[in-house]
Formats: sequence, C-alpha cells, structure tokens
Amino acid sequence: MKFKKPDCLKCPVRSLSIFEHVQEDDLVEISTTKGFSNYKKGENIFREGQPALGIYILHNGKVKITKTGVMGREQIVSFARQGEIMGYRPMLLEESYDISAIAIEESTVCFIHKNKILQLIEQDKDFALKLIRTALQSSKKVTEIVSSLSQKTVRSRVAESLLIIKDEFGEDAQGNIDVVLSREDLSAMIGTSSESYIRMIKELIDDEVVTKEGKKFKIQDEQTLKRIAEKYDY
Repeated sequence: MKFKKPDCLKCPVRSLSIFEHVQEDDLVEISTTKGFSNYKKGENIFREGQPALGIYILHNGKVKITKTGVMGREQIVSFARQGEIMGYRPMLLEESYDISAIAIEESTVCFIHKNKILQLIEQDKDFALKLIRTALQSSKKVTEIVSSLSQKTVRSRVAESLLIIKDEFGEDAQGNIDVVLSREDLSAMIGTSSESYIRMIKELIDDEVVTKEGKKFKIQDEQTLKRIAEKYDY
C-alpha cells in the first residue's frame, strides 16, 4: 500500500511536535523536501552505527527506542509516540546513531534532513528552545527509567514496566493498555529473561493486580501495582 506524504501545513500531528509554530514558508519547504516512509511491525527506522543525517518524526504508530547492551542484548530505553522526534541528539553532535528505532506496530515516519534543522535552529530561537527542552526532557526520562529499573527486584521492575507503558500509551476504550508488546520486548525493557517476566506477570494476574485481554494488559489495582513497583505518591 502506498502512503501519501502529508502536507505539513495541514497536518494535525504538527500540533503535537516541535514544529507547531514554525513559519509557513519553512513548512512549505519541509513538506516538499522531507522523506516519508511506512514501516511494518519489527522494521528498523534507523539503527545504531548509521550516520545521523537528520531527524525522524513519528507521524502515526508506535516505536521502541533500543540500545545494544551487555553481550549484544537489546534493551528498550524509551518509546516514541505520535508527533515525537527521534535521532536528533547524534545529529546535533555529528555522530552516528547510538540507538535504534524499531516499529512496534505499523508506523509512518517523516524524515527531515539536518541542513534544514540546523537552519531552523539558527534562524528561529523559539524552535531552538523547544528542541533543547525536548532533548533535556527526553534525557531526564531515560535516566530516571534506567536508574529506577536497575535498582529493583524483578517483581518490582515488572510492575513498574506496566506503569511506564500505560503512562506512555494510555488505555483503549476497554481500559487495556493501548499497545501490544511481545514478551521479548517486555523483558528487554527491564533487563531480564522472558521466562522471569512471564513468571512475574502470572503472579500479578493470580493476585488480580492485572489481567490480560488477548494480547493487551489491563491494570486492575493500580495502587497495589505502584506499591509493588515501589512508586509512591508523596
């Protein structure tokens, strides 16, 4: 199926991104020159080690951001939702990508070359400030997640992973967490084996803290799940 490249001037996703208030003439140029691609579930949008030639904007779908860890194991360090930008840090540092972006469901992605991004940074101080804030917020989130998950038991990490993905993707009309992740993804998120993750999930289901509807999880008792995850509201 061929996907039509969206017009940046009319695109509703722009209101969710750092391009919300970019000038019209710049948007016309971006719309004309940008790349636009569709990715199936499991396909790489970009990979570690590739030269960072620009930034990617998630137009539709869901994406996991991964990094190769010890002994070559994949670790999920964050996720991207509609309107979020990806790959900007190594582009700004003129480095290769130190992360990979992989579609976790069918996704459409825009690509803007670094020359245009650098031009906007130089000419539009509001855009530059938004990019800086986005970078700082993203770095803070990743640091908090990695630090928190690395200091807890497997049971606590499993509980927190469910809270994180609910916070990232929200709930569908039935109250299920609105994303489908494989057992490999879920275990890679917290740095444990699939077997350990499955065992802990079964315990949470047996304790009626969570349920599973098809391939999606539903949090039945969020306060208990927070307690298990060692997350407290002060």
